[in-house]
Amino acid sequence: MAITGIAAETIRGFANDLHSQPHAVCYGRLGTSAQDFGGLCNCLQNVINLLSGNMDVQGGMMFTSSVVDLINAPKGMGASKGHCNHE
Repeated sequence: MAITGIAAETIRGFANDLHSQPHAVCYGRLGTSAQDFGGLCNCLQNVINLLSGNMDVQGGMMFTSSVVDLINAPKGMGASKGHCNHE
């Protein structure tokens, strides 16, 4: 049994199942990012989707656009050309 408590055979089976599907995605929400190593969890989700061919394809994980354009937002509402507004 691995340090994760999940047998290596189970992990390999999951990876093979994910890779063999025509439309699949490894997806996580707030629970994966709001913890120790949350950024790493989110990054690894992207890696899994890239390696399995499920990134930026129909049925997979998609690259998105921000709901609010923080670079071109009105003064005081965003980053303003890459600089924080601290007045």
